[in-house]
Amino acid sequence: MTDVDPSIGQSPGGQSSAVQSVETAHASLLEFQGALHAHTPRVWVTPLILAMNVAVFLIMVASGVGPLSPTSEGLLRWGADFGPYVTGGQPWRLLTNTFVHIGAIHLIMNMIGLWQIGLLVERLLGNAGFSVTYLLAGLCGSLLSTIVHPFTISAGASGAIFGIYGALIAYILRHRGSVPATVLSALQKTAVTFLAFNLILGFRIKGIDMAAHMGGLLGGAVAGLAVASPLRHPSRRPGVVAGRTAAAGLALVVLVVLCLPRATDLALEVNTLKTVEQQAISTYNDAVAKTARHELTGEELGRIIEGQVLPPWRAFERRFSGRGRVAPNQDALADQLALYLTAREEAWTAIARGLATHDQAAVDAANEALRRRLDSLSILRSEDQPDGGQSSGERIGGSRTPTSP
Repeated sequence: MTDVDPSIGQSPGGQSSAVQSVETAHASLLEFQGALHAHTPRVWVTPLILAMNVAVFLIMVASGVGPLSPTSEGLLRWGADFGPYVTGGQPWRLLTNTFVHIGAIHLIMNMIGLWQIGLLVERLLGNAGFSVTYLLAGLCGSLLSTIVHPFTISAGASGAIFGIYGALIAYILRHRGSVPATVLSALQKTAVTFLAFNLILGFRIKGIDMAAHMGGLLGGAVAGLAVASPLRHPSRRPGVVAGRTAAAGLALVVLVVLCLPRATDLALEVNTLKTVEQQAISTYNDAVAKTARHELTGEELGRIIEGQVLPPWRAFERRFSGRGRVAPNQDALADQLALYLTAREEAWTAIARGLATHDQAAVDAANEALRRRLDSLSILRSEDQPDGGQSSGERIGGSRTPTSP
């Protein structure tokens, strides 16, 4: 076979032009890399965030949290996001949940994603700009997650990592001239591939928090636009720009949190009610027993009801009546609990009034009305117990009937 000279058919000018083009691209790449290092000489925020995530996970595991399938209680104990807690006075969970992960696999996947993109974007935005972008992206992701599904426990750095990709996209759109064509093309492919893969995965796999991803992406893009400056003409006061962006972003997040409707953890409310109920009924039954043994008069029993039984009951009833929204599948249970609270309060009030006036008929009528109302409530039947079927005989059906001496 005869070898063919590849230069046949090409003009010397064409060869020179191609070589020159390659040299120009190489020079542009070297210039870009030099500008990156001059803009951000030392990358330390990304490794620090990664180390913090790993450290939190290791401490969680050392404290007894499962390394592969942690429980909801374990996640909440370490700062996971949960709407009733966030709207109930713990807004800090919007940030802490970004350092809590639901098992080792979740942690590893997120840290790989952070390392792949974080080093480059930190050089583009600067240490301060990157820190603010990561912070605000994480908060925005958590906030949207809380708004969309407030009764889901969520955790993980993925919202903040999506925000870093959002910041990269924003930088590319705003400062295209700062990035060589070859690098720009590679970055665009990386960003599009990451987003497309995660979007497809998120819509196909149950349990992936797409709200956190989208909130983080948008938050990171906006923050990135605010803090980014072209490499050839960097901001003279990057720390000031980053500080102002952080202040504005945090103020907006706080404002939205304050406007969020309260979400109620009904399981927590039921547990609190059990404590209040046990104390109230115990106090009431003890006083009734003493009245039966003629150790207390009817008037004294009435005063105990008004002074010791009803105040904590009414306080819980007021608190429960001001509850926010509950999970859709718990609406009926919440309504039943409200009816139960009212039935008890009205019966004890009527009994106390009847005892004070020695009106046995009123006392009997109040007890009979209470019995009928309790019988009508499905939550008081053992098979419908909100605490998983535990018998309510002592807890709810154990109050005694007083008689007026």
